[in-house]
Amino acid sequence: MHRLVFLAQLSVRLALAFAFALATLGILAIGAAAQTATVTATTGQSCAGTRFGSNLNCTSNDFTASLIFDQPSGSAISSCQAGETVIVDIIATVQSNSPDRYDIGFFLGENGINPDLNNPASSCSIGLFPTSPSPFNSIGDADTCGNFLSNGNATLLINDAVVKCLPVAGTTSLALPYVMSFDNNPSGNSCNVSNIKPGTTAKCIKATTSSVTGVTVNGYIRLTKQTLPDTEPGSFAFTTAVSPAATVTPSTASLVDGGIQNFQVPLVAAGTRTLTLTETALGGWDPTASISCTTPSGGSAAGYVTVNNASRSITASLTAANFGAYCTITNTKKPTVAVQKITTGYFGGPFSFSQTNLNAAPGDITTATVATAHPPAPTFHEVTSTGSTVTITEGVHPDFTIVSASCIDANSARTGNTGFRGSLSGDVLTIAAADMGPGSVYTCTFTNAASATRMSIGKSWVFATPSGDVNGNGLADVGDSIVYTYVVTNTGNVPLTNVVVADIHEGTALQTSPTRVVTGETLLSSGPVGTSTDAATNGSWDLLTPNSQIRFMYTHSVALGEFDAG
Repeated sequence: MHRLVFLAQLSVRLALAFAFALATLGILAIGAAAQTATVTATTGQSCAGTRFGSNLNCTSNDFTASLIFDQPSGSAISSCQAGETVIVDIIATVQSNSPDRYDIGFFLGENGINPDLNNPASSCSIGLFPTSPSPFNSIGDADTCGNFLSNGNATLLINDAVVKCLPVAGTTSLALPYVMSFDNNPSGNSCNVSNIKPGTTAKCIKATTSSVTGVTVNGYIRLTKQTLPDTEPGSFAFTTAVSPAATVTPSTASLVDGGIQNFQVPLVAAGTRTLTLTETALGGWDPTASISCTTPSGGSAAGYVTVNNASRSITASLTAANFGAYCTITNTKKPTVAVQKITTGYFGGPFSFSQTNLNAAPGDITTATVATAHPPAPTFHEVTSTGSTVTITEGVHPDFTIVSASCIDANSARTGNTGFRGSLSGDVLTIAAADMGPGSVYTCTFTNAASATRMSIGKSWVFATPSGDVNGNGLADVGDSIVYTYVVTNTGNVPLTNVVVADIHEGTALQTSPTRVVTGETLLSSGPVGTSTDAATNGSWDLLTPNSQIRFMYTHSVALGEFDAG
């Protein structure tokens, strides 16, 4: 699944006015002074308590601090998304009437954990005091950790510190947990950004509930759109509702497959803000979606997020603890089927169709030219139940015979339904359930040939028995007993009924009367359409389908009249 990373994507400049004074002078609230030094924060560092090896108590009476956060108007923001990482520039105004202090740096909690705690899972951005200009200095040592002269007054800009957007407890304001670390004595030349730490557990000033004035922390639902089949075109519209009332950003949105949108809403200071997203139904897609949601870390969000697949909605009860949800809505494209007709030999119609598992039957089709698919732009009908068999039955037409029928999926690149699909049995074309997956776009073509009635007859003879050859000369003579065998083949493309074979010998029909003895009346082979049938041995055949053959045998005594007639 897609995951957005906000580190180095959003830069927010926040101004912190730090006022320091001797404890005997009380707490000072000092406005911003002129900038005298600039440093760049070193990110991804261990925090002050972890470096010291125990939780810090920061009870030193050397300093007290009053923190005032103020954003420069040119880059001010009004909100950030809970849980995201923002990059901040911090302006610290520093004043001291204490003696010189050494190896000073600011620890800013990057992942919402207080820097004074001994927690290896925490990380901090560190802004070292520079070694110049005065009152920043390196007096007493020559390392990279700057010191600060007694009675000093200066402004320090710390660029590119990393902070996690989380609210101060009981508020909706952005929290910036920090620790200022220092020592009363120089450390020689050993201090650098990788090992700076307080001189004792008390040599620090901390703030765990400091906040940025005017910056609200937003809860959110991060929505990802998925389609079946994948990358299927379609834009899905979403609307929002919120309680208690608040501004949702954005209030509406549209997403295509693979699209991601964060819907943000301000958290409440205490309690729950309920955010609901609803997807508008889109024609050609299943009305029911498949929705899944997790916490931002990938765990179950069932405790504060409910989904309704039928109405395609997500409702999240957002709090400072459960501030976000990652949700995916998957939509399934309905398969569709259209019918075309090709005729050979002649054109005409109309051809009618019935169906199963489509929302409507294909309309009648009449061809106007031979060997051309009609209509050129057929109407597609939605499959009622995706993943179930579809059948299309062509009505009988007296002038045409079905030759073939098959389907091609125009969306095979996504569905995988390559080649011809569907099987024809009689006048019924069946598309298997396995081929009716999401997004299939089938055009099924029935090919019919103009009806042609044709028949061939073969005749052979043998002596009925050896004694049937009265003269024994192998020739047919008067009085010989001969068996005629007739083989009749339907060589056309339409079924034949009531097939009768009449063989006239000098005005005498051998095979026309039920009273005559007919033997061996059998079906030799059956063609592809229908089943050849007969109800009685009577010299006729009830049904003979294309390519089928039947055989009649008749025993005949050669008469003198046949010879007299030549």
